[in-house]
Amino acid sequence: MARFTVSGVASNIDWQAMVAEIMRVERAGLDRIAQRRARVDRLDSTWTDLGARLREVQTRAAALRVPGLFSGHRAESSAPSLVQATAGPGATAGTHDLRVQSLAAQHRVVSIAHASAGAALGLTGSFQVNGRTITLGPQHSLADLVVLVGAADAGVQAAVVTAAPGEHYLVLTASRSGTANAINLADGATRVATALGLLTPAGAPNTLTPAANAVFQLNGLTLTRSANRIDDAMAGLTLELRAAGPEVVRVSVVPEPEASRAAVEGLVTAYNAALRHLRAALAKDGTLAGDAQAIRVQQRLRQLMHSAAEGGLQLWQVGVTFAADRSGELVLDAGRFLDAVRTNPDGVQALLSGRALAMEDFLGAILRPGDGLVPARDRTFDEQRASLDRELRRAEDRLAAQERLLTMRFLAMERMVSGLARQSNALAVPLDRLMGGETRR
Repeated sequence: MARFTVSGVASNIDWQAMVAEIMRVERAGLDRIAQRRARVDRLDSTWTDLGARLREVQTRAAALRVPGLFSGHRAESSAPSLVQATAGPGATAGTHDLRVQSLAAQHRVVSIAHASAGAALGLTGSFQVNGRTITLGPQHSLADLVVLVGAADAGVQAAVVTAAPGEHYLVLTASRSGTANAINLADGATRVATALGLLTPAGAPNTLTPAANAVFQLNGLTLTRSANRIDDAMAGLTLELRAAGPEVVRVSVVPEPEASRAAVEGLVTAYNAALRHLRAALAKDGTLAGDAQAIRVQQRLRQLMHSAAEGGLQLWQVGVTFAADRSGELVLDAGRFLDAVRTNPDGVQALLSGRALAMEDFLGAILRPGDGLVPARDRTFDEQRASLDRELRRAEDRLAAQERLLTMRFLAMERMVSGLARQSNALAVPLDRLMGGETRR
């Protein structure tokens, strides 16, 4: 428990106020350390924010070098309910006529009706599905057969369909469409597949839906495929056949520069944000005012965009110009950019992917973990914080010791003054008596 003291009872000196004032003056050193630490925190926050913005520029620059970005196309179908079309890498502009004669279908085989899905069938034996053997015991039910067929991994899906109470069917469906993927059933010696109704007495599958190939005409040529999704008829073009009919569907493949516009816009936005952050931080009253490394980063960023390309297109020709306020920020004219991509996608790609690669190389070096500028600055700030924290703790310990020492000395003074007062009081009585006796004589 802290000892209660009253300042100056004996000495009539308010020494506690004196100690408090002395410590207030001494603590000015602590305030200076705290101010230095606060500046380190501000510097660290500024560089951390800059690092995040530069990483965004790096990411956006990398997005400009995606293969096919500037030569993208989109496909349009005149009848999406019949045919849907998607253009991918390798697609070329043009129009194509397509008519769907028939769709591909999966082979389905159905059993005869059974009274229960879960009751034992009482069948013993085996049969084959696409070469995989299914073995039944008398305890197995239709529901058990679903599990057995699935476990056989025969390229067939099994399910029990209930048509009505007491009317249950086992349906086998080929996993893939097309005649080449038709279900092949072979009965065993005990003819359990025939007893189930999956095979007719003649040994043929009890087909519910026959396997079928897609048949369609593309630009006058009749083609067949085993599936309704066709990605090998024309380079870069994927067709989804939805329905058959006599209508001729017109599929148009047209240049689609929108993805490249979005990518360039993303880089412009990230680049401008990084420059604004640097400009504010390097201002006269900014956190990084006079920081040589930050100045070099700002200068290099601007050089990478401002330098003229050797031959070929220039940035202004593809709609990328610099702000009139001389801030160095970029301005994107989307219309001019889209026109440039439509007329010269290879030239635009060469120009922008070259700038993007240079930007990636520069940012990769300063953001690289370990020896990159930003991670190195982060480590420096951590070390400075730790050093200042140690200095602050030592200073606080020293001031606490100094305050205790001053308090002890003033308390000793109080005890001394109090002792002198008691001695004075003790001497006062005999002196008074002595002085009184001298007076009477």
